[in-house]
Amino acid sequence: TLNGWGKSTGTITAGSSVILGWEYRSAGSETCTGTVNASGSLLLANHSTWRKPPTPATIEVSNFAWTTDSSIIVYLVVDDGGGIGGQVQAPNATLDGWFDGITLDVTTDLIFRDGFDGF
Repeated sequence: TLNGWGKSTGTITAGSSVILGWEYRSAGSETCTGTVNASGSLLLANHSTWRKPPTPATIEVSNFAWTTDSSIIVYLVVDDGGGIGGQVQAPNATLDGWFDGITLDVTTDLIFRDGFDGF
């Protein structure tokens, strides 16, 4: 699971956000290169106060897919409104993104992640 704190300052426009992005590679090795097998993102904040999502991003990798050459890369994104890799909608924007307390935790048993305890 991936989570953290974020906030944005400066010119905050519609669509502005602070995001954690991630990519899993089954054969990425220590250089984290090669084919991306799964990817995603987690919105941390689109506001000037520190926020942490109540639900972290879950990066699911089976025991069979994780090898000594597997890698997960986490990157920080400050989006001025054009999306990850998109065009900036506000060319004179002065948006700053702040990140803190980023965690990547290994959880091996997700069977009870929704709070169901069973009988």
